[in-house]
Amino acid sequence: MLLKLYGLGIHRYYMSLFNRFDCLVVVLSIVEIILVKTHVMNPFGISVLRCARLLRVFKVTRSVSRYIYYIRHTLAAMFSLLAG
Repeated sequence: MLLKLYGLGIHRYYMSLFNRFDCLVVVLSIVEIILVKTHVMNPFGISVLRCARLLRVFKVTRSVSRYIYYIRHTLAAMFSLLAG
């Protein structure tokens, strides 16, 4: 998150709703870790924040699968032009 924030700048980073969600999950995860380590909060088996972190992974996976689709079709078109 910090690298993306630095690379894009604050204004461009917060334009994306996914980046806002990502920032919220990261900040709340850090707060959760601090509260658990200081014994203010009991650790849960599966917390709400862990579920939110999984949503981030699914978002990235969906993006990657879309790019793989485009790459596969581009390569197929290139090979058909070369073979043709």
